[in-house]
Amino acid sequence: MRGISLLVAFMALLVAGCGQYLEQYTDEDKDLTLTIESDTTASPTYTFANRLFSFSVTLKLDRAGTYRILHATSCEATRTAGGDNTSGSLSRNGAQTATIRLDHDDILTYGKSVILCAADTAGYKTTSHILSFAGGFDTTLANLAAQYNESYGGGGYPLNTGLASAFFLFQSGATSTLANRGGTAAQNSASNPYSHGVYMDANDGHRLKYIVTDRANHRVLIFHSIPTGNTGLPDVVIGQSDFTSAAPNAGAAIGAQGFDQPVHASVSATGILFVTDYNNNRVLAYNTIPKIYPVNADFVLGQNSMAVITANNTLVATAARLNHPYATHAIGGKLYIVDQDNRRVVVHNSIPSTTAASASFVIGHADFTTLSAGTNYTVSPNFMNSPYDLLVYQDHLYISDAGNHRVLVFNTLPTASDARPDFVIGQPNAAGLNPNQGGTAGTQTLRTPTTIIAQGAKLAVADQENNRILFYDLPISADNTAATHGMGQGLSGTCGCTGAGAGTGQGAFNLPKGLIFDNGYIWIADGGNNRMQVRALPY
Repeated sequence: MRGISLLVAFMALLVAGCGQYLEQYTDEDKDLTLTIESDTTASPTYTFANRLFSFSVTLKLDRAGTYRILHATSCEATRTAGGDNTSGSLSRNGAQTATIRLDHDDILTYGKSVILCAADTAGYKTTSHILSFAGGFDTTLANLAAQYNESYGGGGYPLNTGLASAFFLFQSGATSTLANRGGTAAQNSASNPYSHGVYMDANDGHRLKYIVTDRANHRVLIFHSIPTGNTGLPDVVIGQSDFTSAAPNAGAAIGAQGFDQPVHASVSATGILFVTDYNNNRVLAYNTIPKIYPVNADFVLGQNSMAVITANNTLVATAARLNHPYATHAIGGKLYIVDQDNRRVVVHNSIPSTTAASASFVIGHADFTTLSAGTNYTVSPNFMNSPYDLLVYQDHLYISDAGNHRVLVFNTLPTASDARPDFVIGQPNAAGLNPNQGGTAGTQTLRTPTTIIAQGAKLAVADQENNRILFYDLPISADNTAATHGMGQGLSGTCGCTGAGAGTGQGAFNLPKGLIFDNGYIWIADGGNNRMQVRALPY
């Protein structure tokens, strides 16, 4: 009986094996079927550090076989797609997920698709499938450009560069603070740097570029990659013909090339560079971020031609004129211009593309012709005095009302003229206007605040004439909110925040201005010390 059982088992195995071979031969007579079970081409990821574009695909064959994924349109190509499991074996109807990582420049060279090539085990039948990722690629980069260039204002979208240590830029160290390192303008020096920001260049492979306004050298410096130490050098200069020139208006007649004290630069999602040319009462615009120099601007805002520089075009204030503008930000498809000496912010409901474009509405006044300074927004539509900069964060608007020594907080974004703030930081109420509230520096006071930035649940303000940076918990829900942490004056932690003198050492400031959050670090335009500082956050 045992022998019969063994024989039956043996015959069953034999039949099964024959069936398997028969099935294989039957499969070889049919076309090979490759199925794409799922893919993430519509929502890929993009890594700035190495400029890699990534997505995944899950595939399956109707029989045992092998597969390869190529960055090409033909299976005869040799360019394999990078990543994990981009080649291998497949069991019958067994799914395999491959992660594909492609270099940005390779995509621009070889196209926005990959080909999935498969063969059965015997190599008798083959098939392929072209998988396009063009839609996801374009959408992802457009969204990132909008995120980096048009989401915040202030110091721009927070960075995540992975910094491991603090450093200085434009100086050799903490003891060096002279303008242009004690000499003349050079590629590695600055004189009163005012603002800085990191923006995505949609017209140059979507690279992140670091842009600095070097005010007293009358130029803007552009780095094609984000510096990570004090040896970083800019690649392009605008406003001058070279890195050693420093004369106002490029030493020539007023025109499209030079600046007279540029104080701010920003970039729209489509790549338009706006430079706030303070002393020429205008904003110069470049349709693309310049990659060569010297270069001329493409159009101008605030004046009716490149040859005019007088305040309000020598006439009265209008929706198309400016008087010493201080900052220009493209945010959410709108352009905000902080028009300092007209004591207002003008807003264009779409990004301008032509000379002398008119703004859509104004913040700080009820109309475009009023110029008077004011304070108490609860009783008057005229409530600003020398505004400096602004930030949009989580649908709130913050304006540094520097002449009134406060930051204005709007709980909703204004959409028409005569919008009023909800709270003030730095003053006890809407009527307060004195520096440090008429006394000495403290946790609730400000003296000429400049740039405002935010990251997570923290708001940071460059408190310029108190030579410090103050940090506040968000949301702001009352007037006279106290800072929780501070930097400068030897501060680096919970805010005592009572000092006001300038300093030159590491972590000390002299008239700080532009700020950028970078995860656990903060970038500071330390204008009076003629340098940029990158320092660890105090919390």
